[in-house]
Amino acid sequence: MAAIVAYNEIQPLAFTVDPDAFPDQILYTLIFPPAWMRILREQWQPRHANQQMPTRALADLAAALDQAIVDVATYGLDLPGRYWIAAERPTPPGLLHHLVASWAATHLTWDRPHVDWYQLLDPAATEGCWEQREVPICTWTTRFNGTAAPVPGMFQILPTQLAAELTRSGLHLLDDEQPKHPLILGPTGHGPREAVEWPPRPMPDRDGPAPWSLGVRLGTQVAWQNPTPRIHLDLILHRWLHLPLSWSPNKNLHIWLLAPDGLVRPSEEPTFLRATATWRGGWKWAGALEHLATRLGQFPYPPMPAVLEDPAKYLIGGRRTAAVQYQTGMTLRRNNHLLRELTHHHGRQPAKTIHHPVKPGFLPIDHRQVLEAVTKALEPLGLTPARTLDRRSTATRVTSPCHEPEGRSYELELWSQTQAWRDLILAAITDPAHGLGLIPQPPATGDDKRPASLRFTGEFELSLHLNEIGALAAGLPLKPREQAKDRGLAEAHRHRINAITNALHHRNAAHGPTGPEHTVGAIVEIEGPRAFDGKHFGDPKNTIRAGFAENHRTTQFMLPASSAVEAEEELPDREFLTDDDIVEVVLTEEVDDEEEEAEPEPDASTKELMRATNTVRDALRQLGRIPQLHTPPSGEPTDVCGIWLETIKGTVIPIAIRIQPDGLTTAQIPGHPEMPYPNLHLALAREQGRLDFDKASDSAYIDFLRRTLIPDHHPGPRLMLVGGRNVRTRGWPWLQSQHMRADVLILPGADPDQSAELDPHDAKAADPTDQLGIRLPEDCPGLRIVRIIERDASREVPHVYGRDDERPQGMTQGLFPLHDRLYYGLAPKPVQGKGPIALSKFDPATPRAARRRGWNTNALEIIPAFLQPDDNPAEWAMYVQALRTAHLHTNIATRLPLPLHLANLAARYIQR
Repeated sequence: MAAIVAYNEIQPLAFTVDPDAFPDQILYTLIFPPAWMRILREQWQPRHANQQMPTRALADLAAALDQAIVDVATYGLDLPGRYWIAAERPTPPGLLHHLVASWAATHLTWDRPHVDWYQLLDPAATEGCWEQREVPICTWTTRFNGTAAPVPGMFQILPTQLAAELTRSGLHLLDDEQPKHPLILGPTGHGPREAVEWPPRPMPDRDGPAPWSLGVRLGTQVAWQNPTPRIHLDLILHRWLHLPLSWSPNKNLHIWLLAPDGLVRPSEEPTFLRATATWRGGWKWAGALEHLATRLGQFPYPPMPAVLEDPAKYLIGGRRTAAVQYQTGMTLRRNNHLLRELTHHHGRQPAKTIHHPVKPGFLPIDHRQVLEAVTKALEPLGLTPARTLDRRSTATRVTSPCHEPEGRSYELELWSQTQAWRDLILAAITDPAHGLGLIPQPPATGDDKRPASLRFTGEFELSLHLNEIGALAAGLPLKPREQAKDRGLAEAHRHRINAITNALHHRNAAHGPTGPEHTVGAIVEIEGPRAFDGKHFGDPKNTIRAGFAENHRTTQFMLPASSAVEAEEELPDREFLTDDDIVEVVLTEEVDDEEEEAEPEPDASTKELMRATNTVRDALRQLGRIPQLHTPPSGEPTDVCGIWLETIKGTVIPIAIRIQPDGLTTAQIPGHPEMPYPNLHLALAREQGRLDFDKASDSAYIDFLRRTLIPDHHPGPRLMLVGGRNVRTRGWPWLQSQHMRADVLILPGADPDQSAELDPHDAKAADPTDQLGIRLPEDCPGLRIVRIIERDASREVPHVYGRDDERPQGMTQGLFPLHDRLYYGLAPKPVQGKGPIALSKFDPATPRAARRRGWNTNALEIIPAFLQPDDNPAEWAMYVQALRTAHLHTNIATRLPLPLHLANLAARYIQR
């Protein structure tokens, strides 16, 4: 880990609110017409009896329909007393009729175009049905567990009002002498709302000014046992296409359409609409918003091919502005004029495709400047920056010692295309400085100059078998679209798996069989996805993974050496990306400013060797090379477990990981006994462990969670880490902030509301049938449960930056308590995270500062929710924080602690 300055405080990018500054609003509300609901159900339920209508899509359309609409219900449209729409003024009946008819045609009966919704729905059903009522937007109560309970309007309406105020005031990002940066409202949503810098900033570049915008997103959030809600401030960096799109790693494009006068009728201020385009043999508009706009005839979409061929033309286009979001991995195409100019200037023709030169992410200085600017704009409305949080010192180790388990041996296969990678892998295994430092052993056959199998010893034993990947790594042959709907992908997938099986059987015959209880790791050299971006071939990566898994092999892929340098710059491992697209692995950019660290940059050959070493380490991690864990605060050996949930196409896969103190790691999924960790990858690749999750019939899922928590046998001391919001919303509501009580466990499947106001000891004694599912520490000796929430798309965890009395901002690490049971863990900065720390992307004097990646530590929320008597919550929170560094496959602190990190990585094997 790189050395990092120990700032004593962190400043959350959050505000507290004065409730008196936001009185109740008089709004017009409308319930969903019962006559419409009856017809919708008649058309929907016979074909989708066990599925809910996609009313979230209807809410999205309604929010975009009219800027006067401030709140739309996303579900439960027929609940008594609940309004469907709240607006500043009534929406005309004809527009609502258009809205519901268009939504129903595209989301309910897309497969039956003969259904005439305009005829079925009564256009006058909403006439005279609007009611005026007072709607509170900034009040809250406190729940029984001490957590704030804001009114719905504080989540749904207040953020839009705050964002609108920013658009009216603008932002002084550096000082009052600089001109204000104009903002307009981002797309409507259901909760957080964004104010977007518009027009975009231009960054000077040889291919023309590269456009980018700052997005300032505001949203209401609550924290467990915190009695006051907060408004979180998030910085978003938007990069816009300005050159023709050459290739995209995704099949969907995100486009923002500027509606200066609203979608239907004039509004008080311009706003964006969010639209999508999808690849269907070509880029085409997708989604019901397009159909709605077409039917209304007020906002014609520009032609999609024209937008992608000349995006700069549509970027600032008045009523036809279409801003295409640049996504990491996209490549842009230089036009012929640019190519001729660059060729003349440099004397050689440059590459025809490029990446967007503006890099994602912000530094602490950027976060501070935006926080100060937003504070100036919103302080008159009653918003005050949240208090700073002080570092908590503990006796528990800050990082894990990562001891190598004793007496382990592993078996790897190398399936390479080039001699260069074969030599790199061998060097990575033996190099003592940048590799594993293992010692090669003499081959079994002394006269064989190029043995197919090699052995190495050292801290562990390793066998390596050398193979040629050959045609197995070629693209999957696809049929023309007119011959097969899926272009024969399924058939090509089966044929390739058969070919892989035959090749591996041939290898087994030559070098010995691989039994069902013996898992081998395979390192496979394969081109990146763009190499297969053609009309006749498909990316074989997932097929290779599935085929190798069928033959008891985990897989670790590596790009050919010639492709790896470009891929490293634009496509770092997702393990080190946040959902904000803020990179946690940073390469130094050439920007004039003082470097924080003066470590020399490794040369090209060393970088290649380090890349190969990381490949081998991660392949060994999949085979169970997990470190011995250091002793927890209790002082006794403890199993560290993780519960993770993946959702796939209407099914769920709960995953349980158990790491024993000696590093031995096992896993469990539904329908299988506890298995070695490597076997988890193979089971997931074979689509095992899936459960059809239905709220009315989820006994198998609940039973799995309960048996993981409280096994039939006495398990001994255990630390359970529960990660991901999926578990909270599916089957285990006790984990939700409004339900969780410290040291009072409610088992999965039980309703916490039934015992919320009761004394847990009395309620447990009066519950002989265990309907309430209450467990106390004395019922579960040795059990501890910690809830983990990472900073993700929901922005439940705020941005933070380090500071102290003498330094206004910086990067830091450590444990910072919001209160005695809620901690923010900040990981050590990776050694790659170096560069100028005082250079702001917002300074007009250095516009090219946008060329460098920004990095700032993201906070991980750690809540020791269920502890044993006399436990110190801070010590257990620090132990969990230290597990983010308990790795032998990487020296970079991961976003999640070890068992959850392992489950998240294993989920890559799931066929989606």
